[in-house]
Amino acid sequence: MPPFQWTAFWIGVVLLIVYYVLMDVLYPWQGLVVALHGGVYAALFVVIVSRRGLLAWRVRRVVHYLRRFDSAQRSTILAHLNSEQAQAYLEYRLADHGAPETLGLTERFAFSEIDRTETRVAMWGSTLAAIGIVLPASIFIVTDTTRLFAICCGLLLIMVAVVLHRTLWRLHRVFEVSPFGLSEMAADGTVRRLLWGYGLTLRNRRWLRRVEVAPTSDPAFIGIPYSVVGFERLLQLVLEKGGFTQAV
Repeated sequence: MPPFQWTAFWIGVVLLIVYYVLMDVLYPWQGLVVALHGGVYAALFVVIVSRRGLLAWRVRRVVHYLRRFDSAQRSTILAHLNSEQAQAYLEYRLADHGAPETLGLTERFAFSEIDRTETRVAMWGSTLAAIGIVLPASIFIVTDTTRLFAICCGLLLIMVAVVLHRTLWRLHRVFEVSPFGLSEMAADGTVRRLLWGYGLTLRNRRWLRRVEVAPTSDPAFIGIPYSVVGFERLLQLVLEKGGFTQAV
């Protein structure tokens, strides 16, 4: 991707400022020329930023998909790419998300720190947006309809922030697979374990984007989200060691 032309962008900004400052001094045709130049630069800026944002989102989706595999599987997938630069770039992006840990006979799987950072930013962004909407409506003189609309938007954003806070807490979980069973360790130190050989059930919840592992005689389960780093490796270990009686 070519670098963004910041010089051209700032020239456009300066031209717009000049136009609005000197609009009473310039002749009409001069003001029109300045406005057209500034408008063209502003339009180009919007187009370039939109395209770069769309490309960044596509790369993010690819990286989030590839991080589900272990290093050997990722290397096999990336080997099919024709561009060595694309392979190196994706490997660089994947390294930021971390990798599963091997501790003797135990393998540990966690969520990406980038996921936690993005969720944290979204949570505080929703909270600040709610304050920014409700506070002016409470201070300034506005109509009852506007104030009610602002309060409803603020409450909605607070609800989003609460959901994101709960999601952030879940992103601090760690999963361990050992020769004895599957363990889920929460951020507060709580540990849940399922032992192999006791008749486990595996259910794939596509809409919830997770796999649920549970004893056949107990409704409690351990939910493994697709977004955990090394998910395919974790699922493979669970399938090999679990001895399932049902798979949905």
